[in-house]
Amino acid sequence: VMKKKDSLRDHMRIHTGEKPFYCVYCPYQGSSSSLLAHHKNQKHPIEIGDEKRLKEEQKKMRNFVK
Repeated sequence: VMKKKDSLRDHMRIHTGEKPFYCVYCPYQGSSSSLLAHHKNQKHPIEIGDEKRLKEEQKKMRNFVK
């Protein structure tokens, strides 16, 4: 028995083959956001690090401007 609607929806994607989560760095498609996150961490760690650094710099700039 599924406890949440989201769990059932995610599970049904296994059977339907639906893969609505796309990697911006390569042709990978996943059936859940957690699978996409795992893929990105494993296959694109440099790009992910660059994104995190950029977000931190933007946050510092916003705080500096205030």
